[in-house]
Amino acid sequence: MSTIYLHPSQNHGTNPQPTSPLTLSDLPKFIDFPHTASTRIENHIANEEAVPHLAEFDGIPDLYHAIIIPTGDLSTDTGERGATILHIAIGRKDFPICKLILYLAPHLISAPDDDGDTPLLFAALEGMTHVVELLLDPSPLTDAKACVSETNNDGQSALHLALMSSHAETARSLVNWGCDKNLVDNDGLTPGDIARLQSLNFDLSHFPNRTPLEVADMFESLAQEFAPDRGLKTVEELRLIHTSETSPTDSLTNLANMV
Repeated sequence: MSTIYLHPSQNHGTNPQPTSPLTLSDLPKFIDFPHTASTRIENHIANEEAVPHLAEFDGIPDLYHAIIIPTGDLSTDTGERGATILHIAIGRKDFPICKLILYLAPHLISAPDDDGDTPLLFAALEGMTHVVELLLDPSPLTDAKACVSETNNDGQSALHLALMSSHAETARSLVNWGCDKNLVDNDGLTPGDIARLQSLNFDLSHFPNRTPLEVADMFESLAQEFAPDRGLKTVEELRLIHTSETSPTDSLTNLANMV
């Protein structure tokens, strides 16, 4: 195993090496730290000489032993459905760890899981706007950048996924970064079409304290806001393209019961 050092010029020869490679199952052992420090990784990059051993940042103590060495192993490992350590950090909503991983393993910025979802697409699905913006412009952590219009195995962009999960703020940020609202997925659906489709078939349990009508209206409003230049597909067209199983939380069923 080759140890990854934060700065090539640093000499950490006195630090012990791990006795065995780590796997993703070891992740909870070093990722659960309180993030309370006022320092940030960007400060350490800019002031290398002032903090040569990088003792801690963002409230993570004993950084070298706890994080840097393990990340060298974990950056080449994948977990369930091909998730990388960066996917997992995003899923845990751990922004400081996302930054550190990008610095130590920048190749993961474009690494997809088994569904073709890159970290950018996964962050959009999770509604993590600050991570989306970090991946699109991660300097000074790395020169690598995510592509704002990259798609997964279903041809869906980050904008498709943000609207699918009703994350309006993330969707607006993606458009500001240049994500094309006219992109179509493998079913010929634009992000706006996806939002309208969600208004027809959603799981009400994901929207506590909202009525079916409120959720349907929310998705339809998103569809209108992010409508493609060609206009949105009609409800009838969407039903033909993407037939959904009726469930107790299907919005149309709920709306019919309310009449």
